[in-house]
Amino acid sequence: MRFLPMSRQAWISSACSPVQSTPAPLIAVQVGWATAEVGRQPWIVYGLMRTADGVSPIVSAPEVLASLLGFGLVYLVLGLLWLFLLRRMLVIGPEPGPEIKLAEVLP
Repeated sequence: MRFLPMSRQAWISSACSPVQSTPAPLIAVQVGWATAEVGRQPWIVYGLMRTADGVSPIVSAPEVLASLLGFGLVYLVLGLLWLFLLRRMLVIGPEPGPEIKLAEVLP
């Protein structure tokens, strides 16, 4: 087994820590959604249909922009709220549990 230098091991362990990997599920969901959307339009991807022909005539460009900005704003607010609550919980720390004496646990 080959050992990495200590500095690299420390970098890898900090990069894989639970706090830093918490957004991984959110990223996975977004990437999966994008993959599914591209997969639903193979006729455009493979050049069988032009992109201009695949555009909906019902939804205008400003409506799409407003929807995109709205979703972006909601995600931004939720992300900031999550960071605020995470920081608050880290500053407060866990509640102290009840004191258990060893004599009470062992017979």
